[in-house]
Amino acid sequence: MTQLHALVYVSTATHSLSEDELSHLLDRARTRNSQEGVTGVLLYSHRNFIQYLEGPAAGLEKVYAVIKADPQHQGIIELMREPIESREFLDWSMAFRNISAFGLASPPGIYT
Repeated sequence: MTQLHALVYVSTATHSLSEDELSHLLDRARTRNSQEGVTGVLLYSHRNFIQYLEGPAAGLEKVYAVIKADPQHQGIIELMREPIESREFLDWSMAFRNISAFGLASPPGIYT
């Protein structure tokens, strides 16, 4: 069995992302994550991201390399990387929540 790993990072978007930009970002992420066997969740609030990713080490490295090269991010800080026993987000290639000052606010259909 392939060893699973988890990674958490934070970053700041270079500008406030519109719903269309977030939707496009999520479509790309979900496709790439599915190809690499990676699952997780992305939170976005006021230009700030925090993301939890989990999957096989090789797939996680490929996905994270793309994230680090994405010009929409800056100030990426890796908070955690470690082996895990099992997935937390087995059915989500990329869950999403847009957190506003008024609570959770995600456009319909893009957050799971």
